[in-house]
This record gives sequence, structure tokens and C-alpha cells, in this order.
Amino acid sequence: MYRIISRFYSFFWRTTKVSRSFSSDGEDLIMNKIFHNQRKGYYVDIGAFAPISFNNTFLFYLRGWRGVLIDPRPGFRFWARVIRPRDEVFNIGIDPDLKGNIRNKKLYIYDSYPDNNTMSEERVAKNIEVLDRKHSDELNLSFAGFEYIINNSTILKKNIDIDVLNIDIEGVEYEVIKSIICDIGILPKVICVEQLSMDCKNVLRTNIYKTLSNNGYILLSKTMLSSIYVRKEFMKNNDTPYFDNRLRA
Repeated sequence: MYRIISRFYSFFWRTTKVSRSFSSDGEDLIMNKIFHNQRKGYYVDIGAFAPISFNNTFLFYLRGWRGVLIDPRPGFRFWARVIRPRDEVFNIGIDPDLKGNIRNKKLYIYDSYPDNNTMSEERVAKNIEVLDRKHSDELNLSFAGFEYIINNSTILKKNIDIDVLNIDIEGVEYEVIKSIICDIGILPKVICVEQLSMDCKNVLRTNIYKTLSNNGYILLSKTMLSSIYVRKEFMKNNDTPYFDNRLRA
């Protein structure tokens, strides 16, 4: 049934001009404009959460893209494979300290707010302080470094250019970005990362912004939940009408 739904959405998107977002804050529509409705591409979605709802890469899947989905939650692999059969699915969490290794670690579970699931004790404390949300369970699940994903992914082994890197892992975003960009040396064209409860000025003070800026990215857009960064080199060579000469400089 879900494959039929996926095909229906895909047909709907290819034959109409209706703008339908599957993201929480329209992040997919913003990125789709950046790529000027590009028909094929590759994404890596770390903390994918769900194959369709509140997902920043499903729109691209419908357009004909494919990529790697990563999420440690129980049951994620089954539904992701049913709904998005072109994608590679890793039912594990990402911990940069593990590099090419895999082992069990604790994941804090929020039954009523599953998008708050996190391995970060700091984020658990912040959820209580800011949102008055206490986790409902603790599970020992598989985690690995991003090097493990590269070594076990057919897509990433081809040394393809990653068009979109999406990261939403509740408190460990900076460590993962540093690992992928600085340590491994992968430079995706667009990076969408959750930077929650921040206005634009505060984003500019973060380690995420400073690291990406030092590696050739600009902050192009900010939603309530996410920041979207674009690599300057990509902007110079992209023919989308949404980049003017000032942005390309």
C-alpha cells in the first residue's frame, strides 16, 4: 500500500505545479528552489525520523533522487524500505567518536515527542528545562561513526557528490558536521541542519556556523527549526534564478 502511495505522490509531483512540503517548516521547498527542480541527485539524511512525514528528503525522492537514510529508532528500517525502496537504509545512530566501528549505546526515547529522541544527555536536560519534557524510556541501540556508513553504503562507495546532507539528531549536530566536513573531507552542496530555538543572530555565534563558514559555506536560509547552508562553489556554477551575482561572489 505504501509503495502505491509513494508512486501516487511521485506522479502528482511530476504532473502538477502544486507546492507540497513534507518537512516540518518547508525546508524541502527551500532546497528544491536552490536546486531549481533538479530531477536527479543524492542525499544523506541523518536522523531521518520517518520516511514521509516531517522528512526533509522525501520530496527529492519523489522527484527521482535517491540516497542514504539513517535513524536508530526501532521499526524505521522496515517502513523506510517499504516506502522508499530506491534508498539505502541504516537502522543505526551516528556517533562520530566511533568512526568505522559499531556498538550499542543509550538512546533516550520520547513516546509523545519521538522527534526529540536523542543520545545526548545535555539535550535531555535541556528538554526538561526548556520544554518540560522528560524522556519516557531508554534503549540500547546500534550506533556507528559516519566512516562505517561510507564503508557499507553502495551509494557512497561510488564517490558520488552529495547534493543534500540533512542532519537532525537532537544535540549532536555539530560533532557530526565536524566529523564529515573536517575529518572525512566530504563537502555536500547543501547542508540542512537543525538549529533549534535560535534567532539568526544567535546562529552566527554557533560552532556549526563558524565551521561551515570556514569551509566555504554561506548561511542562505533559516526556518524556525533548521538552518540551510550552501557551498559557495556550488552557487557559482548553479543556474538557478534565486542566486544573484552578490551571492555568487
